[in-house]
Amino acid sequence: MVTATRTDIQKSHDDFYGLTCFIINGKEYAASSIEQAEVAARELAKECLDLIDTELVLKHSCLPPEAASIVRYVQDGLRGGGDEADLLLSVIRDPHALVDEAVATFGRSHFLGVFANGIELSLVQFPRWIADFILQELGLESAEQVCVYQLA
Repeated sequence: MVTATRTDIQKSHDDFYGLTCFIINGKEYAASSIEQAEVAARELAKECLDLIDTELVLKHSCLPPEAASIVRYVQDGLRGGGDEADLLLSVIRDPHALVDEAVATFGRSHFLGVFANGIELSLVQFPRWIADFILQELGLESAEQVCVYQLA
């Protein structure tokens, strides 16, 4: 359980793919409704093709299975900050289908929780007053409607 005093939480001015950011005990978290998290995960997956399994990329590409090592090489370039994304996208038949299947297969936390080993947190892991603060800031009524991800 995350512990904090009432002065240890603040809403950040940052935004993480449409998710609202909070700083709790010096750690940054992003929170949103489930629907917003789904949209954000798809957006992040589009931008982070290196997080998508090579075989899944191949399945949605016009490349033969023998090109797996080439796709991995390009994905490794993306991890290194390269701009090979356009190259990889150029061989994908339907990028939306790839992203949809990737999020459905690996879950939104695979993309949004990338900084915390893919873990999606629940508001019940926070003290009630923190959960209430986040719910109020998001304009939601129930902790079950909220997804939380540790960013740093």
